[in-house]
Amino acid sequence: MKKDITVIIPDYKSPFLKTVIKNSLLINPDKIIVSNFKTRQTEQIENEFNDYKNIEFLNFNERKNPGDYRNEGVKKTFTKNILFLDSDIRVNSNSINFLKQLLEKGVEDNKIYWGIYSKFSQGIFSRIQNKILRYRFSNKFFKESLDKNRPYCGQSSHFIISRKTFNKVGGFNPYLRIREDNDFCIRSSILGVQHILDERFEADHLKYFDLYSDYFQKPFHATKVKVLEPNIFNKPNSQIGLSLLLSWVIFPFSLLATLTLFFLNYVDLSNFFIINFIFFILSYLFVPKKIRDDLNFSEKISLFFVSPIIGFYFLAGGIFGLIFGLFLEIKRGAVSLMDYLKILFKVIVRNGNPIQIVNFITSRCNLRCHHCFYKNTLDKKDPGEMNLSIINEYTKNFGSVLWYALGGGEPFIRSDLYKLYEKVETNCRPKVFTIPTNGWYKDKIFLSTLRMLQFSKGKKPIIIQYSLDGNKEMHDQIRGKNSHEKVLESLETLKNLQKIYKSLHFSVITVVTDENRHIYPELIDDLLKFETNQININLFRYGTLDHPPLPSETIHKYKEAVERYESFIKNRKMKRYSFLGAKLMRLKEALQKDLIYEVAKNDKFVTPCTAGTLSYVVWEDGRVNACEILPETIGNVNNPIFPKNIFKSPKAKELRNKIKETKCKCTYECAMSTNTFFSWNMTKKLIWSYMTNRV
Repeated sequence: MKKDITVIIPDYKSPFLKTVIKNSLLINPDKIIVSNFKTRQTEQIENEFNDYKNIEFLNFNERKNPGDYRNEGVKKTFTKNILFLDSDIRVNSNSINFLKQLLEKGVEDNKIYWGIYSKFSQGIFSRIQNKILRYRFSNKFFKESLDKNRPYCGQSSHFIISRKTFNKVGGFNPYLRIREDNDFCIRSSILGVQHILDERFEADHLKYFDLYSDYFQKPFHATKVKVLEPNIFNKPNSQIGLSLLLSWVIFPFSLLATLTLFFLNYVDLSNFFIINFIFFILSYLFVPKKIRDDLNFSEKISLFFVSPIIGFYFLAGGIFGLIFGLFLEIKRGAVSLMDYLKILFKVIVRNGNPIQIVNFITSRCNLRCHHCFYKNTLDKKDPGEMNLSIINEYTKNFGSVLWYALGGGEPFIRSDLYKLYEKVETNCRPKVFTIPTNGWYKDKIFLSTLRMLQFSKGKKPIIIQYSLDGNKEMHDQIRGKNSHEKVLESLETLKNLQKIYKSLHFSVITVVTDENRHIYPELIDDLLKFETNQININLFRYGTLDHPPLPSETIHKYKEAVERYESFIKNRKMKRYSFLGAKLMRLKEALQKDLIYEVAKNDKFVTPCTAGTLSYVVWEDGRVNACEILPETIGNVNNPIFPKNIFKSPKAKELRNKIKETKCKCTYECAMSTNTFFSWNMTKKLIWSYMTNRV
């Protein structure tokens, strides 16, 4: 009888893969998925198991990170439960009995079941290493983590989890080469998943002991990620313990200290040897009793000599990891500073190169909102989306930008959204990245946002903008049945990630229209309850410059809503942004709304427009416009021979002159944002607002 379980084996050139698969069959799983790097060896093994219809090899041609191999395996899984086994882990009779009992009882959602290594291993040093690892992942440290209310990091070599829970926490971080297991454990703890360690769930670790891999590489990466992502990797205990740590480092420290004193003539040769001999003995005595009791005589003798060597590797790995992590942080800071200088140069020179991009990435949407200027084209047969290779090419020509905003359609409809973010972040390094959403696809929004944060290591501000145009009744009337409920569900789910990534922010976009104007400004009070960082109050606009004036009542209600929101900011009722320039962003909001109100109410020219000079719109089919309002196109990036200097082309220069000479004006929020910051006549207003603490 099948157990409603899939075994996933991530593999990169393991010499033990055949043994691991063979023993996994003893569990009688519904399926075994080998998520592997394809080699001649794996082809031979696949042929040997050809008669087993429940074994599937994924055979990737490119090397992936360990977490990515596991995630790919889950995509092929349809059972309720998943058992992850590393390709050097062999289930034994103890683990098989444990799994049988657990599966009969039922694997519970919202729980992860961790195991430990058995005492078996191949070679004396491998046995010693396994017994050290048994100690480090034992109930001693599990209980310490619970007592201190800190995350427990289990051994990802073998654990069982329901597929629902795995997807809830977002799977493994695909960008980490090492420590993806710690990231998974920490994130799952923060998201409310319960960890269970059962020492009956033991499995044989077949890997041979490798001093460099186990005690230099791992401390190197462990220290590096603590520097790069401290908010994640500094949360758990080290799960080493003071006694074991001292057994490793006490002799290396003693040797280095006495060598220094010897060369400075503070210690003679005889005292040098006596002191280090004492510390050499102490290094063994500090080995935890639980480990020593597990060792036979030959293993104790071996550990006596190898423990100080482990210490040298451990210290070297940690020190080099710290240095490399600090180097990467300094490099990141230097690159960011250069980006700001490049952006400043663009602002001063104004030769057409962008600092702001609004990129419509799809025209597909599941809703048909009454006020959407896109609604007439949402049902067209060809959505006209550009693939990642095209997006990668054209974003290379944008250079460093201050703000990159996605648009749609519903952006999260694209399953490759986080891959798209990778291209934008790599090529443009925007200082603020925004994505609007109707909130319908809760799981897609969660996973895509998580991957974007993981790619940027939580260093780059990402703002998810939820659309809310009223209470449940009004919002559903405008956008569709149950759409209000979907927003609330998605926002609450995504807020959990803010506990991990401080660079994640939320805003609510609300549009004042003739249909819902009667609920303003009171709606702003209701929106405050969602505890977002920002409320974007937009005024309904037409898709062209040639349009009838908006009713004065709608404009008046817009003004009241803006004033209500500004009072909330002044009284510090809004959650603050955590990134550089947050104060200026608040001021920009206030001044931008002043400009929009003047244009809408009085049809007044308020400031020269920077659209087509500093900001551009890229449509989902590749057309490049100065803004969403003007129909003129300066080129198409979906053309394989599009000019690399598209922003300096004759068409672009002609459009810039037209905007300037006609004193073009509208209520387009994105253009007004750039105008507020970078139109010279607005500079003194911005400075004055900052000095008088307007918001």
